[in-house]
Amino acid sequence: MNDLEVEVEDFLRCLEREEGHSFEILPQHYLEGASGKKWRIGFAIKDFDEIKYLVECKNVESPNSQTFEAQMCRAYMELCDLLIKLNNGLDNPTVFGIVVVPEISYPFDKEYWCEECDKWGDRFQPINARFCILDMFKDDACGILELIRDI
Repeated sequence: MNDLEVEVEDFLRCLEREEGHSFEILPQHYLEGASGKKWRIGFAIKDFDEIKYLVECKNVESPNSQTFEAQMCRAYMELCDLLIKLNNGLDNPTVFGIVVVPEISYPFDKEYWCEECDKWGDRFQPINARFCILDMFKDDACGILELIRDI
């Protein structure tokens, strides 16, 4: 596990304890997508034996913007393949995806980083996935728990 995955797992485990183990966290989980390819997802979150969320952590360590773009494209491809299979399409989802990235301060300026976050947020939405910076993910924990319960 990389540092980002460790931090996300620690956070998810805290939520799990607070909720009295009402959901299960499966780290480094392998699932087969609609294409037949097996993907390793960072975390699958189950509630009552059904997967509700797939959390993919992309620890983009390179200062190269092309590396960030490549990592996001890969996350999109992985989640789309998995969500199509788990949801039998994308029309009536019961499983959702979350892509978590660390706060990136290099070499992007703040405006560029905000534009990238908005762009990828918009791109992930049609496949029933969310793009989150780690702090956003932590701040929205209550919302995520509500969604897990409501599905």
